[in-house]
Amino acid sequence: MADKAHKTEWPIISPKPWPRPNGQTYPRAEPAQKYAADGAGKGIKRPSTIKRMMRLSIGFDSAPALLFPLFLLFRPAWGYLKTACPIMASSSRPRKNKQMDHRYTDTASPNPLLPAALAALLTGIMIWSGIQPTSRAVWWAEILPVLGVFGALLLTYRRFRFSNLAYVLMSFWLLMHTVGAHYTFADVPFDWANRLLSPLLGEGRNHFDRVGHYIIGFYAYPMAEWLMRRRACSMHLAFFFSLFFIMGVAAAYEIIEWQYAVLEGGNAGIEFLGSQGDIWDAQKDMLADTLGALTALLIYLLVRPDRQLASPVSNG
Repeated sequence: MADKAHKTEWPIISPKPWPRPNGQTYPRAEPAQKYAADGAGKGIKRPSTIKRMMRLSIGFDSAPALLFPLFLLFRPAWGYLKTACPIMASSSRPRKNKQMDHRYTDTASPNPLLPAALAALLTGIMIWSGIQPTSRAVWWAEILPVLGVFGALLLTYRRFRFSNLAYVLMSFWLLMHTVGAHYTFADVPFDWANRLLSPLLGEGRNHFDRVGHYIIGFYAYPMAEWLMRRRACSMHLAFFFSLFFIMGVAAAYEIIEWQYAVLEGGNAGIEFLGSQGDIWDAQKDMLADTLGALTALLIYLLVRPDRQLASPVSNG
């Protein structure tokens, strides 16, 4: 009985398919005898986790299965972040004070009229942008990210107020993207800037899209400000997180552009992609995002808004 129990087999997923009634195939389970160790009585050697997940990905043709090994590789990084960022560790997370919230004022510019003026300006530009755009399909695809970011800033304004400089930097992208949604990025009237940028960025294209990607990197400034003012981590880690956050968003947006162009097709897909015949457009856009983030972090290092901001405002 002991010998029989010792040789108990478990099923594994094999990449060899067998047919379903509808003609499709899926992996079958079969004993793991071929993984048995040499010599009788030593039992069956189960394949490693990564090998089994790779067989799952081959059998099911599933991309999520391939992500599991990456999770195993990056588990130590999560432990490092919990150690470096006290806010991620439950033992060091401060209790929430019901009498206080996270509203802050900028002691250098406490007047809230600037964020209100920027919001009013953006609202007016959005209304203009939606009136007879060049392509209604492209307009919807381009304006949805603007609505998402603008709505998030409005909803969180009473809970957390960024510095006025952070709102100015964030408004640049919102305004440029709204204008680009009206004309499409390849057709925005940008001749005066193209003449200045062509010696540096090359001839034969509208550089409005490239400038827009550079300005997206400015969102590293409010990200670093939020982390520092919440005392979530050190300045070095806040800078690294903000930089890689922008790089991750840039890569994700390029994937979204690619998928939209594939699914929508036609002129709308080409205009939304905005490559303008450049085969390296996606890589150059991500580089522009990264350079913009580095510029924003340099500005943050010079301004240091976390040192200029007053203490939290009481609700009472």
